[in-house]
Amino acid sequence: MKTSLVKRGLLALVLLMGMTEGVLKAKTAPAKMVKYTHKTEGFSLMIPAKWEIQEDVVYQVYKIPLIAIRPQAKNDTFRENLNVTMDNIPAATKTQEYLDANLEQMAKGLGEFKEVEKGSLKNGFADAKYLVYSHREKTDATVLKVVVFIYVQGTKGFCLTCTASVDSYKSYQNLFFEIGKTFKPPKN
Repeated sequence: MKTSLVKRGLLALVLLMGMTEGVLKAKTAPAKMVKYTHKTEGFSLMIPAKWEIQEDVVYQVYKIPLIAIRPQAKNDTFRENLNVTMDNIPAATKTQEYLDANLEQMAKGLGEFKEVEKGSLKNGFADAKYLVYSHREKTDATVLKVVVFIYVQGTKGFCLTCTASVDSYKSYQNLFFEIGKTFKPPKN
């Protein structure tokens, strides 16, 4: 009898866990994604369908081929976003070398830069390295958490940078990594 009650209790717990998992999945379902291809640079990736797209933005001396920003919500303090930047690099440059060069520049240029995690990402199109870091915005003291995916294709280096506030990063982390897995550099 006790064994039967224990089995029923375990079965109920398993069913409850299954229902809870379904509820959690429903609440955290990924945003509808659409394929974006840059007309002149040729790279492509999947981005949330409702995000605002800006192309070929010039910021200071840099050309940013793509910026995608989450739509404005009431009481927003920060809008999660992504951007893709490119560099011309020597043909023999390895992905890790390009990451290290970018890391050096980030450490110099970003306030209170803190490296959180590094790793590799295979996406079916190109091997990538990623770096998760946090830093404080110099203009308004906002603390941001960022994942940058680094790709190398021939003489081009690509940085796909996905940014959230430190408080919202965890809820966007899976989305950012899913986007990183879809990045496809142009063919040389």
